[in-house]
Amino acid sequence: MRILLTLACAASFLQADSAPKITIDATGPFRDHVREIQRQSGEKFSSESPEGDVTLRVRNAGFYEALDALCRAQGNMTYLSDVLSDEPLQIQSDPWIEYPAVYTGSYKIVALGFLRFKMGSEDEERSWARVHLGLFVPPSAHTGRFGPEARWSCLEAVDSTGASVLPAANGEPRERIVLAALPRLRCSAAQGILLKDFDTAKGLRRLAGKVSVDLAQLTEVSLPAEAGKTAQTPQGTLTVKSVAEFEKSDTGSTWRVALEYTSKDRPGPSHAPVDPDIKIDGEWAMGGWEDIEAGKPFEVKTWRAGQRPKVVLVRIRTGTRTVDIPYEFKNLAWKDK
Repeated sequence: MRILLTLACAASFLQADSAPKITIDATGPFRDHVREIQRQSGEKFSSESPEGDVTLRVRNAGFYEALDALCRAQGNMTYLSDVLSDEPLQIQSDPWIEYPAVYTGSYKIVALGFLRFKMGSEDEERSWARVHLGLFVPPSAHTGRFGPEARWSCLEAVDSTGASVLPAANGEPRERIVLAALPRLRCSAAQGILLKDFDTAKGLRRLAGKVSVDLAQLTEVSLPAEAGKTAQTPQGTLTVKSVAEFEKSDTGSTWRVALEYTSKDRPGPSHAPVDPDIKIDGEWAMGGWEDIEAGKPFEVKTWRAGQRPKVVLVRIRTGTRTVDIPYEFKNLAWKDK
């Protein structure tokens, strides 16, 4: 198996957004550094608090650049996990794993690994490689509960001999057998970039491109979980139609809450600008609401049994913006393990 050994140089582009710069030069408890990163960045996330002091020195760093420096200095804290979660970012106790990274403002792109493939069939013989990349966005970037959806492009890929390994224009190979699943990291967007076959033991001299991600602009609307209660949104009205018990247990009941969105300017059927990630009493609700229609009730449900719900929090989309994030890696090296 080939694993990542070193990154001789990961080139950082100039900051692509107006995100705050973080400067810290202090020794103290891990939790104090977390609070300071939160204060300077304006980002909110959860973290465990290990014992002992950590020395952290960063200057004019982006959000993930500062967070990585803290986890690296402590050595046994990380937010990298393949466990599915609906929290934007969670730092927990686990050994820190160093991946090659490019930081652009508050965004981070990592190289997760790559594989070589060879296929022989009656139809064709072909070999190729895939480099796996991952995008991390800051917690405040509204991309969906489980992470962003991204569009990747590779503009330059050069192997150790200086030859281009960008693929020809004949498209994706027909992989008959899935040899390795795409790596998954919590709340990130991963992609396998197709390349020509090359000597992975000698690595890539240069890999460059960009990733585009759509970020939703959201307005939070909170209203009491009581039938008939309404709240005004920028484009319409949100109404609680009903609140009903679903399943009873010794610890309480799960609850169903029916909501309806009514548009101000479009009285007929139309797509409602309601984000599908809805909270009931501070916890994410269950439901299948990929296509919420204006003027048509939709239903959400609590995950856990408890008392009758008190507050529903709904986020209304008021627009979107697309962020293009460049990446450039140099001298990616690999070794056998």
